[in-house]
This record gives sequence, C-alpha cells and structure tokens, in this order.
Amino acid sequence: MEYNDDDISDEEYEPTESELEVSSEESSDECSEDDSGSMKIVFRDTFFQQDPNHPVFALHQKALTFAVFKQLLASCNKLDVLNMSLFSSNSTIPDIVLIPGCHTAFSDITVFNFFQKGIYGDAERAKIICFLNILGYSSRNISKIGIIVDTEIEETYISNLINVQEDLKYLTIKYAQGRTNLQSFLESIPQTLVYLELYAVKLSDCSFNALFECKNLEEIKLVRCRFICHKLDQEQVSESEGLKLRKIFWKENVYNHYKYFVSLIRGANKTLKEVVLCLPANRVRDVTDTNEILNALAKFCPNIKLFAILDVYSYYTQLVKVFESYPWEKLTSLTLGSEHSYSVPYIAIDRLAPYLPASLRKLRIACAVSEQDLKTFFDKCQAPIEELSIPNLNQIFTNRHLRIIRDYIKEKRTLKQFDFEFSHNQVISYELWKEIKEMVDTRTHHLFDPFYYPPCDLF
Repeated sequence: MEYNDDDISDEEYEPTESELEVSSEESSDECSEDDSGSMKIVFRDTFFQQDPNHPVFALHQKALTFAVFKQLLASCNKLDVLNMSLFSSNSTIPDIVLIPGCHTAFSDITVFNFFQKGIYGDAERAKIICFLNILGYSSRNISKIGIIVDTEIEETYISNLINVQEDLKYLTIKYAQGRTNLQSFLESIPQTLVYLELYAVKLSDCSFNALFECKNLEEIKLVRCRFICHKLDQEQVSESEGLKLRKIFWKENVYNHYKYFVSLIRGANKTLKEVVLCLPANRVRDVTDTNEILNALAKFCPNIKLFAILDVYSYYTQLVKVFESYPWEKLTSLTLGSEHSYSVPYIAIDRLAPYLPASLRKLRIACAVSEQDLKTFFDKCQAPIEELSIPNLNQIFTNRHLRIIRDYIKEKRTLKQFDFEFSHNQVISYELWKEIKEMVDTRTHHLFDPFYYPPCDLF
C-alpha cells in the first residue's frame, strides 16, 4: 500500500505510542517535571530513519509532526526546556502559528536547542524562519540557545531570536554544510553573554568589533569561521578594554586579520587563563601574523595557566623567544602539537627547556622529537613536571625514548602520571612499558587532547 501525506489531514491522523517519542532527561513521559519543578521536553524523530516504506515515513512529513506539537502543547501549559531534533531528509517544521496557545507555551522557555539535518526546500526553510520568529516573539528569557543546521538561514531571523533575549548567557551556532553567512548578527548580541561558540560562520569586521563590547564574555570558541575583513591599520581596529574573557579556543579559522585577535587579547589582559591555538601556516603571512599573536599573549596576558599550540614547528623559534622574554609564571599546562600527524620534522624541544616556568605541572608532547633532544630537554628542564602525555599516533617513539623517560622518573621523582598511546603491536618493549607502569600511574587510549573539537552532532 502506498501512503501520501498530502492526502491526510491533521484531524484524520492520530499517532500511536510506537510512532510518537517524546522524552525528558529523566523519563520517557511526554512531559515530566524534575525535582526543581523544571519542565523539560525533548522531541526527536529518530524513528523516521527506519525503512522508508514504513507508513510513518510517509505520514510524518505533515500530519505526525503537527500532531506531536499539538500533543506537547496540550500536555504542558508552559515549557522550560525545548530540544528539537529533526534528522531525516523529509523532516518538517509544523506551522506553529496554527497551534492554539503556542505563544503561552513558549513564554517561559529558558533553554532552546535546535538540531536539523536534511531540510533543503524553500518551504521548509520558511517554516524554520517562522518558528524562530514565533519563539523570539513569545520568549524573552532564554538563557541558553544552541542551533545546529545544514540549511542556511538568513541572519536577520536568527537576530530576531537572539537580540530580544534579556538574559542570554550561552550561544552556540553551528552550520554543518560549508559556511553560513552571519556577518552582522553579532552587532545586536546581548551584553549578558558569557559563552559564544561559532562553527563555520562567516563574520565581518563589524561582528568582531561587536565582540569587544561584550564585557561579560568569559569563553569564546571559533572553529572554521571565515572573516570577511579588509586591509586594516591598527588604528582602524576598535580597542577592547575591561573584558572578562578567560578562555579562547581558536581552530582552523581562515582569512582572520590578526589585529582583531590582538585587540581581543589586549582587552582580556590579566583575566585570560586558557588559550588553544590551531592557526594556519600555509603562507609566510600566516607565520608572521601568528608571531604577532604570540607576542601579544606574552606581553598582555601574564596569568595564562593552559596554553596549547598546533603546528608548533612553524612557530617554534618565536615560541622559544616568547618564553625567554616573557615567562608565564602561572603556566601549569603546556601542549606542543603537530599538524602533520605527529611525524617529522623534529622539534628541538631542548631549546625550550631552560625557559619553562617552575609552575609547569602538565606537559603534552604531541609532535616529533629526537631521542637526544628529549634527553637534553629533561636534563635542562627545572619545572617539576607531574603529568606527561605523549599520543605517539604514528608510533615514532622508540624504546630509547621510553628509557629516557624511565630515567627521568627515577632521577627527578616528580612525575606521577604518564599518558602514552601504547599497543602490543608496537616496537615498544612490553617489559620496558611494564617497568614504567610499576613506577608511575599510566594511562593508554584515554589521552586528553586540547585540540579536539566534536563533530556537528546533537547537543
């Protein structure tokens, strides 16, 4: 039998319990209340990923989705948390405006997460826009917004949802297909924001200048963003002052003008504590710009506790100069990474050893180093390293490397934990590994990677 959802009205179709999945974080009820009295609703259409010949696959596009929303709003007068996840290519957003009481139901929402995959038509995009407009009109007290989509939505409609919020603190926007154009939506961003995460978003000069006005912003993550910037003199970049920024995660962003980054660093000043940099090194200009960023971090941010830099080989000379001239006396964690799967060229890690601060406790060597340089490093390093991490993804570390580490453990007696990517098919001697295991706490295959960024998936 063939089903056509265009021939089925909303009144004719009522979903069965097996077809309707409405769950909360603590139970599978349609609408549940936790200990704090907070109402939480989660709607997912994962069951539509089943056999396309299943009747529900055809019916859900119009009737089931609409019925789900009607049932949700009938069960709950007001919602606190709304998580909406639409997976299949046929998923649709219902006509919210046709549901009685939708404004009242949405008026108390404080957390809104929206995940969408596979909607490409203009009609469905229009319904998403309508949904965002209704939500923005109805609720002004959302404190956390997370949006992951693979359908480009005009930035005006995202702004209509965001800029009316009076207590927005956490904002995440990810675009899973290419890069979406959101060049100016940050210009009206609420000043209450403390966390901002953007993935594959195009930003303009004005967007970056707007960040300087977010005085309460504590953490920023920008990944694969593209900056539409013009040639600038430093005088053209707004000076940021009094920022509360504590953490910066900067990965694979392209065409970023380094002067904006420098201004952000200067504004954060002594409040900046954690910095993770995955900067491009494809051009000579990239290396020059990164050196300016490193200089700014060393000069204006003396209180950094965690620092991680990828493709350290390209910037190593400047990094050594930075540690020599501006020692971070509060640095406790340092990661030296490689963009080339931890293979050659080798890093002369021994050059850095004399300048590492006495505060350093955690060291992650995620790049290639020779046996001799590693030995010289441990001989010169005065920092009492307690945790050492070596991913060894390409199995470039040898028994000689491990013997050097074993001797360091015996001589310095400061190392308490050793994370190493060990497997029995490596050239590493198991007897040597067993000897180290008896001396310190060892971990394998659970190494913390500060450069890791999860794929665009559910919240």
